[in-house]
Amino acid sequence: MNWFTSLLVALAALAAVALLVVVPARLKPEQRLSARQRRRLARLLPWHRRLDARRWDRLCRRTARVLSELTVLDAEGQPLADNRQLAIAGQIGLLCLGAQPTETRLPAEIVVHADGAPQAPEPQWTGVIEDIGELATGQPWQTLRLHLAWPAVAAALAGAETNPVVRELARLQDFSAPMSGDATSQSWKNALENQRRSIVQQGGSAMLRPADDLDTDAFFGRAAELFFQRGDALARTHPELYALLAAYFDLETARSRPSGHRTPAISGQS
Repeated sequence: MNWFTSLLVALAALAAVALLVVVPARLKPEQRLSARQRRRLARLLPWHRRLDARRWDRLCRRTARVLSELTVLDAEGQPLADNRQLAIAGQIGLLCLGAQPTETRLPAEIVVHADGAPQAPEPQWTGVIEDIGELATGQPWQTLRLHLAWPAVAAALAGAETNPVVRELARLQDFSAPMSGDATSQSWKNALENQRRSIVQQGGSAMLRPADDLDTDAFFGRAAELFFQRGDALARTHPELYALLAAYFDLETARSRPSGHRTPAISGQS
């Protein structure tokens, strides 16, 4: 066998391996919520009325992806009740509704405690997950757990000011992706950091007082929490920050948009 034949054999072998890896992934059916799950999700998430048909369909597809890839357990290690899993996955889907980061960090497991604050140490956030397709979730590199108390999750869905799902998951995003396809466009991270610095210099406000040493990720976690839970107040108090978050999430949470706000108008979704 001469060198040319050997080269052809090697290339053929590489092509065969590539087909074995790529083709099954492409043939894997896209995860979808059932009609019943979509109705339940609409009842669970108070923000669904702020989504038009296009955004609502996108949220359902992202929620289905999260459900298929993330393990959500109760404190006894058993699968969490379906409605509660759907409520948590739907909120994670909201975080991925608009602009996509280059990568995000997610726990391999979310452990939900039925009563009170979870008695568990703060997890070590070290597992980076590459962006796969249009949803920035994937298989984590190692076992990481996020502990949540269901009463706090339920209170957030009922309109409380705090939202542990949004706060803890949002602060793990990486925002190095540009804000647009323009090569001169700044990244989302730089835009958020500029907002953080501006608010620090202004002394903050009653609803948002970022410390000088607060990093951008922690600032975004708190800002995102306010965006989803106190959209109207955030739009009045920090209109530029609200407009930036609305553009990132492709979602309006305030009934009245700030002056000069350019995010597309939202039509109601029943």
